[in-house]
Amino acid sequence: MTGHLHWAEAWLGRPWVAGEHDCADFVAAVLREQFGLALDLPVHAESRSRAPTGATVRAWDRQIAAMRTDYAEPTDAPQDGDGVLMRARGARRLRRYHLGLWADVGGEAHVLHCQEAAGSILHPIRDLALRALELEGIYRWLPPSSSEAIGRT
Repeated sequence: MTGHLHWAEAWLGRPWVAGEHDCADFVAAVLREQFGLALDLPVHAESRSRAPTGATVRAWDRQIAAMRTDYAEPTDAPQDGDGVLMRARGARRLRRYHLGLWADVGGEAHVLHCQEAAGSILHPIRDLALRALELEGIYRWLPPSSSEAIGRT
């Protein structure tokens, strides 16, 4: 990257805010503004009017996990902006899903994501364990008409 910023660098330093701007909100904003793709996680959007509870956190977790089939499909040839689905490392009951975006930075796989303690960050996928995360899979987003039609009424 000589003289030009990588597209992902414009997204660094955004805060993580419970119920307002978490990993899913961050991914949706980047997809919309950077790639022109509208992605809205319905349960999360409906939960805006109240403080997060255990039930809403579990619902958000289910929505993020549902992206594997409702909003995307697995890919073996990742491209910038593809979804990176991760899980928190630790006790099974605490292994929440986490969502980010694939970014090729100088030929190396990176993930752009927004984490509670750090805000939005970019780092090599090989360093996920340093963030207490593990890779679940990489997914290509379905065209908007497909994602709008699947799983929504």
